[in-house]
Amino acid sequence: MSQFTTAHATLSWRQEDNLLTAKWCGVVYSREFQQIAQTLLDKTQEHKLYKWYLHLEEMQEIESQDESWLFTEWLEAFLSLPIQKLALIPSQYLDNHMSIEQLIKVAQTMKPLDVQFFTEEQEALLWLNEKSVIDPLAFITQN
Repeated sequence: MSQFTTAHATLSWRQEDNLLTAKWCGVVYSREFQQIAQTLLDKTQEHKLYKWYLHLEEMQEIESQDESWLFTEWLEAFLSLPIQKLALIPSQYLDNHMSIEQLIKVAQTMKPLDVQFFTEEQEALLWLNEKSVIDPLAFITQN
């Protein structure tokens, strides 16, 4: 398992599982926030990962300029990745939870993405290891 760590996040990935995990905590300010978010994209592309587990429970509010960056620059890059399944433990901070949920809804209108919210890590990881039920061709023919 490979890993990337900052003061407020730990990212790890296992190519044999096609899984990237990220655990965030605390307030993450712009430079570090964007570094972490960009690393999610870079490692996913570099290792051809298609499942994400995001543990955001302790992640506090996202600054408005970072939220704007997520919805513009970051989202465009995210949509080009092969991610099919996303399991999340949402933030306990309502503003963060709502922002991430809105980002996911926008992404789901543009690509097939199976998303589930969880309260327990073990449940999330079990779900990620189940076979995906999304049919990418069905999405393409509907849109």
